[in-house]
Amino acid sequence: MPDALTRGHSFARRLWLPRAVGLLLSLSCIVSVQITQPVSVGLWILLLANALLWSPLAYLRAVRARDPYRAELSNLLLDCGSAGFWVASMGFNLLPSVTLLAMTSLNMLGAGGLVFWRRGLLAQLAGILIGLVVLRHPVAIQTSTAQIYACLPMIVAYPWALGLVSFRLAQQLSRRKQELELISKQDGMTGLHNRTHWDQLLQREFARCKRSGAEASLLMIDLDNFKLVNDRFGHQAGDEMLRQFSGLLARTIRASDLAGRFGGDEFGILLPDTSPERALDLIRRLQQRLHEMQAGGPGDRQNVRVGLSCGIAGFDRTYDDVAHWLQAADFALYRAKAQGRGRAEVADPQGVLA
Repeated sequence: MPDALTRGHSFARRLWLPRAVGLLLSLSCIVSVQITQPVSVGLWILLLANALLWSPLAYLRAVRARDPYRAELSNLLLDCGSAGFWVASMGFNLLPSVTLLAMTSLNMLGAGGLVFWRRGLLAQLAGILIGLVVLRHPVAIQTSTAQIYACLPMIVAYPWALGLVSFRLAQQLSRRKQELELISKQDGMTGLHNRTHWDQLLQREFARCKRSGAEASLLMIDLDNFKLVNDRFGHQAGDEMLRQFSGLLARTIRASDLAGRFGGDEFGILLPDTSPERALDLIRRLQQRLHEMQAGGPGDRQNVRVGLSCGIAGFDRTYDDVAHWLQAADFALYRAKAQGRGRAEVADPQGVLA
């Protein structure tokens, strides 16, 4: 379903409850005035139909429209026109009239701000004029005690319904914001940090180590024989291997460690407060567990064993910036690959800077 259609349907669903509650509560306000003046049977029928049938009809009109959002906005304008009509039918009885006009104005402000509120005001005026011409009821602005009590449910409950809808919308927006933040930081396939976010975390850790002299190790990992998995079993098998390795990696590192995917079969791990020697222990555990993983069907005799090569660079104050630190880990990874793969090499800071 197109996004515009989805947003329009969601908009109509959000307004269904306040409209239904408002119409039912407004019934008591209007009836409290109508019973004190001569009213035709037709007007009573129209009042009941408006209170009971308009809300579901408005919802159906919106969701079946080509543009549900615009249809629901027109429904709101009809709400305003209807409120103006009933104000005229009550002879402008003060409290019920103000209550109806104020509550419909709240809808307009919530739906479209001041611009749409002004359009709602014009619709209210149009409804009032229609009511004056058609009904010709006398003006009687005085509100009795009974009519005040009849308006209290509307005054109390309708803002509650609007507040509930607003609260639910705020929750949805908060969840959507969290989802978008997660998407902006997470690699879609593996669930690890993506390259952009991981680089930001690395920059932050570099600054911390530079400032405090703390230990940290940077690991660059490349999966051995991964291309064979793609060539022999297809990219779906390769993607599954990446997901399995990422899950293994997430289970092996500490909560404070930061793992990210650089792209393809290359990964980076940042180990705060960790020496290269302790980082080697982590790699040995990963290599041992990864050895048990293989790609291919259960009966396939040509399963591909996937290993890993790793370059490790401990933080060193001689590094001018993050790029030098990354370069050190990259050089170490290159040496590991060149010496037969399945190895882990520790970088020499002086050798990188030379």
